[in-house]
Amino acid sequence: MINKVKDFIIKNNLIQEGDRVLVALSGGPDSVCLLHILYKLKESLNIDIGAAHVNHMLRGQDALNDEEYAKEICKEFNIEFYPIRIDIDKIAKEKGISHEMAGREERYKFFDFIKNTQNYSKIAVAHNSNDQAETVVMNMMRGAGIEGLCGIRSKRDGGIIRPILCLSREDVENYCKENNLNPRIDKTNLENIYSRNKVRLDILPYMKENFNSDLVTVINRMADTLKEDNELIESVIDEYLFKYCKVEKDYLIIRSDIIACKSVIINRVIRKATSIISGSGYNIEAKHIASIRKLLNLGTNKRVDLPNGLYAENVYGDIYLRK
Repeated sequence: MINKVKDFIIKNNLIQEGDRVLVALSGGPDSVCLLHILYKLKESLNIDIGAAHVNHMLRGQDALNDEEYAKEICKEFNIEFYPIRIDIDKIAKEKGISHEMAGREERYKFFDFIKNTQNYSKIAVAHNSNDQAETVVMNMMRGAGIEGLCGIRSKRDGGIIRPILCLSREDVENYCKENNLNPRIDKTNLENIYSRNKVRLDILPYMKENFNSDLVTVINRMADTLKEDNELIESVIDEYLFKYCKVEKDYLIIRSDIIACKSVIINRVIRKATSIISGSGYNIEAKHIASIRKLLNLGTNKRVDLPNGLYAENVYGDIYLRK
């Protein structure tokens, strides 16, 4: 299994010799498996590794036990450990968002902080092929386009990498058992109170039992095929972005004459433009793209607020995207 991950890392160019890799370590099976495999590959890949742990302060003593476990396993393998405690419930209420979204935002904010201040070059997160299948199904139910059906990428901007995306959840659990790692189990993952848990615990098992026992593999294969198709489309969209947009330091201009293009091109250019300005396409949905398109037909000074701290404004027909 270690060689399988190494081959995946090399094939997808996830890690380069001399990289300092920060592992997002929750203490659960996936992240512990990832940490241990990278530890075993440390010499052959010629890398340094550290681990960051976020205590969301949502599960009382269980969360404290997770933090202690993460600390101890890093101590055992002589891995630098960076913990933080964040009141996710408080932040979620202040922002009016879910615990899931608040937790994700705060985790990545912390990981980026450690990466930048401690001179790490990559942030390794522990998504597996089951997570990939769950994401595709969830995106499908939201009415996603090709990009959403591509699921989780093995790497993305900001140095985020996913070295065990090639492993199934069963692979991960077996690896932990064979290596006596005894990871922590988050009991909330066993409750179908969140959308992802419902997909994981109810929908995918039903589909596997009634339609295709190899469903996870099939969905991952479809996502990989769509990724290739999407890369071709994106290369074409880059040409339109260069033609109709002007990127400045703190803002981006979408020229009004883009309105002559086909709808699919306008949508793609807008989506890419928001990603460029915010640094991430996460949270930008079809409704936000539509609201920016409407601005093209409205008068100057009209604006809409967007996720990720962005807003779009019509300035004499052109659309200005700003933080």
